[in-house]
Amino acid sequence: MFTTSQDVLYLTVSACIAFFTVFLVWIMYYVGQISRQSNEMITDFRQKMEELDDTMDEIKGKVTASVDTLASVSTQIGTVLELIKSFAGKSRKGKS
Repeated sequence: MFTTSQDVLYLTVSACIAFFTVFLVWIMYYVGQISRQSNEMITDFRQKMEELDDTMDEIKGKVTASVDTLASVSTQIGTVLELIKSFAGKSRKGKS
């Protein structure tokens, strides 16, 4: 089958090249899988950050609305207290 040692050398070199090629293809496959998983993780992270941003905007809007409502309520309470104060002052003058 093999006539010279050079034939054995060529067969060995070709087997090594074939093994190395299979190894490189295997490595490239796993690098591709890692890249795909990284891309999916980044996409999920961006979605979560957008959801967090939307939630924070909603909370900000609700807090702003609550503060505005409390400001108007406190203004109304101040007006009512001033009316009570002026009414109480008039009734004390009338009793003395």
